[in-house]
Amino acid sequence: MTRSTVARWALIALTILPALGLVACGGGSGGGSDANYVAAICSAEKKFTDSLQAVTSDPAVLTDANALTAKLAPAFDQFAKDFAKASPPSDVKDWHTATSKQFADMAASLKTGKDLQSLFSSDGAAVPDPPQAASDRLSKVAATNKDCLATGTFQ
Repeated sequence: MTRSTVARWALIALTILPALGLVACGGGSGGGSDANYVAAICSAEKKFTDSLQAVTSDPAVLTDANALTAKLAPAFDQFAKDFAKASPPSDVKDWHTATSKQFADMAASLKTGKDLQSLFSSDGAAVPDPPQAASDRLSKVAATNKDCLATGTFQ
C-alpha cells in the first residue's frame, strides 16, 4: 500500500472521530438523555478506534490497500450501526438521523471497495457539524465519560 493510502485512512480516523466528539450533543424533552447519548456515542467511537488500531497494527495489511479496506469495512459498518442505535436528545434527532444515514452510506461504500476519497464530500468534510450550543453543552458530559476520555474526544 502506498503512503497516500495510509494517509487516507488516517484522514478518515482524524476526520470522523473528532466529528463524533461533536456528535455528543443534544438535550430537550422527548429524546434520550444527554448522558446516555454521550455514553452510547463514545462507546461506539471507542470500539471503532480500537478496531482501527488493531487493523493498522498489522504490517501485512498496511501493504495492501484492498486488504486494508476489507479489514476496516466491517469495523466501520459496526460503528455505523452502533452510532445509529444511540437515542439522541430531541434537539439533535434530525441531525443524528441524517448522520446515521451518512455513516451507513459510507460503510456501504467501503464494503464495495470504493476509493476512500469517495467517502468525503467535495469540501472534504466527512459529516456536518451538529448544532454548536448542543455540542458545547454535552462536551461537559463527555469530559467525565471514560470512553470519551480514552479516545481524546472533546480534549
